[in-house]
Amino acid sequence: MKKIVLFFFCGISFSYGQVGIGTTKPKATLDIEAKKPADPNLTTPEGVLIPRVSRLRAQHMSGVKESTIIYIDNVDDGSATGITFNIDSTGFYYFDGSLWIKIDSVLDDNIYNSNGSLDANRIVDQKSQSLDFIIKPQRGTSHFNVADATFNIDAINKRVGIGTTTPNQSLDVNGKLRVTQTPDITTYNSTIPRALYVTNEGDVVTSSLDYTSPELFVQGQIFTDFANIFNQKGGEFIIAIDDPVNEITNTLYVDLQPQKIVIKEKGKYLIDSSVNTGLSIVKTGTEVEEGYVYLNYTIQKRGSSLKWENIGGIRNVILCSSLYYYYQTIIPSMVVDLEPGDDIRLVISRSISSNGNPLGADIALAKLGGNQQHKTVAFTFSLTKL
Repeated sequence: MKKIVLFFFCGISFSYGQVGIGTTKPKATLDIEAKKPADPNLTTPEGVLIPRVSRLRAQHMSGVKESTIIYIDNVDDGSATGITFNIDSTGFYYFDGSLWIKIDSVLDDNIYNSNGSLDANRIVDQKSQSLDFIIKPQRGTSHFNVADATFNIDAINKRVGIGTTTPNQSLDVNGKLRVTQTPDITTYNSTIPRALYVTNEGDVVTSSLDYTSPELFVQGQIFTDFANIFNQKGGEFIIAIDDPVNEITNTLYVDLQPQKIVIKEKGKYLIDSSVNTGLSIVKTGTEVEEGYVYLNYTIQKRGSSLKWENIGGIRNVILCSSLYYYYQTIIPSMVVDLEPGDDIRLVISRSISSNGNPLGADIALAKLGGNQQHKTVAFTFSLTKL
């Protein structure tokens, strides 16, 4: 005997391929309307109950269509492999054609847990609120980065890089720098402004000294008697420009080393110098005697060849006496091309005859010195980068 089962649907209506539950005018393929949705006294549950299955059941489903929704109520069975690779906790999942995807993870995707891209321009209006980024890295130099190296923050060393991801200073700019709309310097009457200088390493620095005209200027007193040097064959006296007792003003990129100056920057240099030489000749009788002394005042350079060569100077023929007097010699100015690593020094020597002996009278006393009363000094030496 056949049984005929008739299903009677109460509260269900059909209209042009649309199904309504709780409504006679469905507005979508399936339209479910709650009973008295605003009545707080109604306790009957409302909603749609999605099929509940375990992970094992979902793992063995076949022929699942995209957009299928299920609720996983048990993950103690089955495994996170295959199509259930993403199922690691209870919750709602949908099928994307290959895997079950947790709906919560899609809804929770944001800047804090997922990468992404903007579909249109966005504006963040902070109003009166602040926006702080707290970074506590343990290593590296790039902890906040915009467009590769365009803007980079090294949070460990508290440095900002423009054009670099490894900043070496508080602000490290790798590229051209432009500053506009600066106020006129005359508006700062209360302070003396300082110029900015850029070192060979690219560091921007200030100084109480004026480096706009880089110059080394030295003046000093030397009272050592070097007559025995001048009376020897090939004897020469090297002026110790680096002596700390000298008055030294230096805004030039050079090193002062024992009896020489080491050039650090390539360029054309102007050299000026003067020497105040105190001389007396050997007396052979009882009367005051006179005689000629031939002295060479020379600026010398030692470059890559490691040999000292004369680059300028003057030969001074001095009529001396057995009485001690000072004789002023001004070395003509010269402009020379110098390279980094070149050495410069100031040398006094005697001219020699064909047989190698010093020309002129024998010297009894030879010193470089000045007179404090007359405000004279033993020597001056200046080196200016043009």
